[in-house]
Amino acid sequence: MQLSKPDNDNIKLQSLMTLFEVLPSADPIFQAVLDKFSRGKKYRKILQLLEKH
Repeated sequence: MQLSKPDNDNIKLQSLMTLFEVLPSADPIFQAVLDKFSRGKKYRKILQLLEKH
């Protein structure tokens, strides 16, 4: 099941899964959710914010 349009719930899911997935020793479930619902793509804005800090 792919999320079809970028509504607020889709963005929240993708951004939170991205945030949790990049943590050291992250549970593989976070990437699995990204794979299933976001074609494996991480939320770019979260990654950009993390790079700044």
